[in-house]
Amino acid sequence: MAIILKVRLVDTGAGMALDVDESGNANVIPRANVMRTIRWQLEGEAARGAFLEIDGTPPGFQWVPGANDPALAFGEPWLGPDKKSLSITDLNNKFEVTDGVFVYTLRMELDKQVYTTLVASAKRTVTNPAIINR
Repeated sequence: MAIILKVRLVDTGAGMALDVDESGNANVIPRANVMRTIRWQLEGEAARGAFLEIDGTPPGFQWVPGANDPALAFGEPWLGPDKKSLSITDLNNKFEVTDGVFVYTLRMELDKQVYTTLVASAKRTVTNPAIINR
């Protein structure tokens, strides 16, 4: 079963941006010996749009460079058939290799306008969406 993270358009006061609902620590992935799928799902007004292509310019999903190497813990992202979902696999099974905070950026288009998550740095902040492997 996939871990679902809902993505909505929100007004930041400085314009519209994507917000990932991480309530209930939905983005915290405990260590296990099984690969899990994390799926971001466009909801509300955002569901009228679509995620950008993974290999597009700019891409629909992008890791923010940081202290942890996401290639050791995650597979390549892929889009759902209608581009309203985006998924990635997480193999959080090795302490210190797959553990960490992995900040990312999501991008989608609605009415010819591109919207993105707000990411100020690779450091975990309230506005930086992240997957936390423990």
